[in-house]
Amino acid sequence: MPILDMDPGQSPEAPGTLMFYEQGKDPSTGWSVTSKGVVSAPGGQHVSGELTVDGGLTVGGAAALVDTLTVGGESTFQGDVTVGGYTAAGAGQFDGQLTLWSGDAPLRLGTAGGGIAIKEGADATLGVATLVAGAATVATAKVTAASRILLTSQADGGDPGWLRVSARTAGTSFTVTSSSATDTSTVAWMIVEPAP
Repeated sequence: MPILDMDPGQSPEAPGTLMFYEQGKDPSTGWSVTSKGVVSAPGGQHVSGELTVDGGLTVGGAAALVDTLTVGGESTFQGDVTVGGYTAAGAGQFDGQLTLWSGDAPLRLGTAGGGIAIKEGADATLGVATLVAGAATVATAKVTAASRILLTSQADGGDPGWLRVSARTAGTSFTVTSSSATDTSTVAWMIVEPAP
């Protein structure tokens, strides 16, 4: 079976399909691609076996993987990425919206002790407020007309009462009010939006 060996940085072009077969593996039962440099794919490439890249991987179009993808360096995907199996990452981050559409618990924290951490600060969706005479106004641009605002007392103060969201201005603020006018408790709040 022929083997094509390339040094990092080489960029061969082929009028049809260029396949890199693992030596000794039958293409009819699957194949794998191994690269020690940078693999750049402008679109249309399909990997039906295992893909291992020791360097960086850049894909300009959609990527379809029905097995395992292992990348040792930085990866950039400018189109859609479809993985038929699962994706395992030691760490990761998103600079945009992450949508999970599975109907069966799409977000699972599978390790005891795992949790969700949300940054607090200006225009946040999580924070604390201290009641003064039984009320507090929380300024955040994240509140909407449809926001579900969750409240819980963190530290009792004065004469604690039951809590409610008594007013809101979308994009500006919401007001937490206690049933007790002498409540000075510290209250935690979290904003959750209903999915469309």
